[in-house]
Amino acid sequence: MSPNRNKKKSRRRYKYHAVTFKLTSGQYKSLKNYCKARRTTPVKLIKKSIERFISHYEYEVPAELYLTENQLDLFEEIENEQCEIDNEKLTIENEQLTMNFER
Repeated sequence: MSPNRNKKKSRRRYKYHAVTFKLTSGQYKSLKNYCKARRTTPVKLIKKSIERFISHYEYEVPAELYLTENQLDLFEEIENEQCEIDNEKLTIENEQLTMNFER
């Protein structure tokens, strides 16, 4: 028998970092109730929720995901609100046209 045959292969050691954040009591109750219904734990739920952020960017982040110094997303919000307003106007106009057509 060789002496290496009885040796166990050593396990890789992982380095862990603690991340903490606070929840209100209502948020915590909601989290616990949801986890109970889904038969999971809060840690598993949170890890699964943020998986796309914690698994793909270990070594580098693509250039298009970086924000420049003075870049904000204000214009996207304004455009979205404008689209919603335009959609409401179109809905109202369609309703008026339908009412006029029915007369």
